Amino acid sequence: MPKGLRVQLPPLAFYKNMDQERENLSAVESEGAKSEQKSPLGEKAESLYGRMFEIKVFGQENLQEIPEGKKVIFAPTHMTDMDMGCALAAIGRFRRNLVLGVESSPDVAIFRTIQSLLAGQENFQEIPIAGKGKNRVGKFEEWIGSEACRNLQEDLKEEKNDVLISAYFDPRHAGNSLQLSEKLGVGAVYLAQMAEAIIVPVAVDAHAGQKVERGDANMIAYIEGRIKNKGQKPKANVHLSKPISFPKIEGIEKMGETIRGGNREEFRRLSMALKTQSAEVMKAIALMLPEEKRGSWK
Repeated sequence: MPKGLRVQLPPLAFYKNMDQERENLSAVESEGAKSEQKSPLGEKAESLYGRMFEIKVFGQENLQEIPEGKKVIFAPTHMTDMDMGCALAAIGRFRRNLVLGVESSPDVAIFRTIQSLLAGQENFQEIPIAGKGKNRVGKFEEWIGSEACRNLQEDLKEEKNDVLISAYFDPRHAGNSLQLSEKLGVGAVYLAQMAEAIIVPVAVDAHAGQKVERGDANMIAYIEGRIKNKGQKPKANVHLSKPISFPKIEGIEKMGETIRGGNREEFRRLSMALKTQSAEVMKAIALMLPEEKRGSWK
């Protein structure tokens, strides 16, 4: 949390006994086909975000089209800092083993803290997008060689693990717009290429009635207000697309070498191939959103 910020953190107090509650959830035996797939992590997310939003899921039948044993990357919108939590709560109803890949920046430390508490250290990978330090990922070139990227690839190799990631977006627009950004983030498609995974685009349409400006104080005030509000909760419609399987990009596994070796022409070729695939993900997301939220992807 930024130095000098004097504000109470009700969400952190709410999760004071997080570790014990997570162990209790893991110990509960599942009942029925649907509950066997429920994620303890998703249930924990729903216990928080479900207090702020009426979360409804659409397109869950599309999950049945995921090939048996295939690794999955869920790629959600990030129009607000609430999208990731709502997506986690929704997907956790149907997919049990989820790992989070979450961007973070110094101005929204509370967002990172909530997600890490929900997931636990073993299911959480932080992707720093601003600030200083050796693990900072401010450009795609840095994301390729980051520890978070390597760890997420390893997580996908684990049996039954799925990854929910909002990987590399434009921090100038994140959490501060009610429309899809024009900028193409290619982190998810790169990870899918490297891990031989498929992508499920996820559109979160949160009818919050207001923008939430970035910054811890704004986030905390918004969360606190939603939790205390006893009236009707705004809806958060979470739409799950059909899974997308992209063809392998020739030479993608050597993309890091093209950077270190200074082969800019080859790097541009690979980048354009990733952007082409990423555009398909964005189009799929846009089709699930109301027209006024699609931005330039109409």
